[in-house]
Amino acid sequence: MLFSFYCLGAMVSSYVWLSAFLRDETTPNSDVFSWIIVAIATVSWPLSVPLALKELHSRKSKLAETDRILEEMVDQQYI
Repeated sequence: MLFSFYCLGAMVSSYVWLSAFLRDETTPNSDVFSWIIVAIATVSWPLSVPLALKELHSRKSKLAETDRILEEMVDQQYI
């Protein structure tokens, strides 16, 4: 049962990482190091998925803070 759960999570995370890698236009698909990272992220998905979600949340929070500061600057007519 536990192994099935691990395999299912590995397949889903593999699909997500692979599709993100293939959509990324900044790194060529022939870059071996990138494929190694995708493989490591797939195998270690119980760690990599929560860390990736944390990073996304952190970026979203920073973006919201930047938007708030810019709105304040506009309101105070600095911009």
